[in-house]
Amino acid sequence: MIYEDNLRDYRDVDSLSLLEFDNSSKGEISIFGVPTGFGAGRSAGNVTGRAPCYLRERGLQKMLRHIGFDIFDKGNFKIEEKDFDSSKVFNGVRNIVEVVKVSEDLGKEVFSEINLGRKILAIGGDHSMSIGSILGASSALKGNIGLIWIDAHADLNGSVDLENPENIDASPTGNAHGMPVRVLTGLHSHVCFRGLVDKFQGIDPKNVLFIGLKDLDLGEISLLRSEGFNFVTIDDINITGGVQKVIDKIIKLRSRVGSVWVDLDIDALDETIAPATPMPNKSGITGHHIRTIFKFLGKYFNTSDTRVIGMGVAELMPSLDADGKTADLVLELVASAFGGRYTEFDRYLDNPEG
Repeated sequence: MIYEDNLRDYRDVDSLSLLEFDNSSKGEISIFGVPTGFGAGRSAGNVTGRAPCYLRERGLQKMLRHIGFDIFDKGNFKIEEKDFDSSKVFNGVRNIVEVVKVSEDLGKEVFSEINLGRKILAIGGDHSMSIGSILGASSALKGNIGLIWIDAHADLNGSVDLENPENIDASPTGNAHGMPVRVLTGLHSHVCFRGLVDKFQGIDPKNVLFIGLKDLDLGEISLLRSEGFNFVTIDDINITGGVQKVIDKIIKLRSRVGSVWVDLDIDALDETIAPATPMPNKSGITGHHIRTIFKFLGKYFNTSDTRVIGMGVAELMPSLDADGKTADLVLELVASAFGGRYTEFDRYLDNPEG
């Protein structure tokens, strides 16, 4: 393996080897816009729901072609909300019926596209949209998949517990966007979520790597310790070791799986580089660190025996992105995750007159 021997130290990671890139043919990729807000207790199209269209407007397809993909844009996923009511709670989860329907329908579509030999890019919407996309990918790959979850939150909440408000395992809001990883790993007790996972194939907690964790509930901390999850907190990155710990964890994950799904919540990133999210992060992952992590991901997983099979982007709020800073960074990170390069310099070359 190229990196195993020479990446013992961070100085060797941020080197000329990571400046190499490959924008040659990468095969086919399917794009899914998933403008759901059900998981955040809001209607589709509200707050983050315009993000799929917004990234297309900012040059998503141009970027994907630039790095070598043939594109199959499946458009925006149809979100049925004629009876939407943000107050609906069933057994402790808000809008559970709508969340499960979107997840099941999306999972089936992603399953089919991967079986056609295509990679996936799913754009939310709130973070509950990742339940369906990742279940579909895991099922298509028969569980031989790792999950890299880049987020300030672990999204391991359980249902609201009205009878026991002191239950540290319960969600404080009942919103499903705080529950995706718990659902994906089969640890959520809600009958609707368990039924959903039974129709697909979940993710082994030991094949999940969290990057950038910052705001955790006590119940989530307990699960992180008890279920064998891998994680790197924002303090690990900013204080104790830069990105070295992240790279070590990525190397270990690759030894266990054939493919990986990368999921990015914008609130993992520092607000100075990514302000356009409902929960801006005043001490998130910096531009230098996130770019290095994604460069490494793209080079280390897109080889003859491993691959980034898909990526999700969630919680992007276009109305807060006045100068396009957040969208341009997202396009750059997506390119890096799939092994290509699309920096400000590449955007200039694509459009030298402005």
